[in-house]
Amino acid sequence: QGRVTWNAEDYGNVEELSNKYYRLLAGVYGALFMTAFHILLGTSTSVPDEVDGRSIHYKQYDAKFYQCGAFVIGRLVSTIPQRTIEITAFGIPLYWLVGLDPTAGSFFIYLAILVCYTIGLKMMFGILAQVLPKKANVQGVGTFLVLLLTLFGGFIVYPATVPNYYIWLYWANPMSWVMQGLLSNEFTSSKYANVGIPQDYFLTIRGFQPGPQWIGYCFVYMIPFSLLCA
Repeated sequence: QGRVTWNAEDYGNVEELSNKYYRLLAGVYGALFMTAFHILLGTSTSVPDEVDGRSIHYKQYDAKFYQCGAFVIGRLVSTIPQRTIEITAFGIPLYWLVGLDPTAGSFFIYLAILVCYTIGLKMMFGILAQVLPKKANVQGVGTFLVLLLTLFGGFIVYPATVPNYYIWLYWANPMSWVMQGLLSNEFTSSKYANVGIPQDYFLTIRGFQPGPQWIGYCFVYMIPFSLLCA
C-alpha cells in the first residue's frame, strides 16, 4: 500500500486524477526527503567520535610519520567502500518499497547520488571534528548545521518561496542539490512520459528546476564539494 504507482486509465474524472497527483507528489517528495534527512542525521551523530582520533593524527604528524595531505586523501578514500556498502543496504529496499522508476539507469543514478551525498556530508562534518576543541562543541555546531541544511533543503521551504537574501543558503546546501538530483532522476524518467501532463510540472509545482540536466549538475556540485571539504 505504500508504493507510489500510476495508471491514468484507472481514473475517469478530474477529481480522482487530482487526488492521485497529490498522493504521487506527497509520496515521492516525502520519501526522498526522508532518505536525505536520514543520511544527514546519521552522519552528524557519528562525527563527535572523530575527536578522539585527532590526538593520534597530531602525534603521528609531529613525528613526521606522514603529511597532512596523505592523511586527508587516505581518510577520503577509506570512506568510499564503507559508505557505498551502507548506502546500498539502505537504498535498495527503500527504492523498491516506495515504487520509484524501475529502470536500471534511474536506480543506479539514485544510488550514485546518495553515495556522493554521504561522502560529502562525512567530509563536511569532519571539518568540525578537526577544528573544534571538544565533542560538545562539535555536537552543538553540528546540530545547527542539520537544522540549516534541513530548512533550506527544498522540502520544508519550497525553493520558489525562499527569500532572495537567503537564496544563497539554498544553492550552497548539499541537501538541496541532492533533492534536485533525486527528483529530476525520478520525474524525468519514462515512467511519467505518458501521464497526460508535462513532466516538468512535477518539479516546477514545488519550485525545483525542470529538465534531466540537473541530475548531472548535482554531481558537478557534490563531487567538488566533497573534495573541498576533505
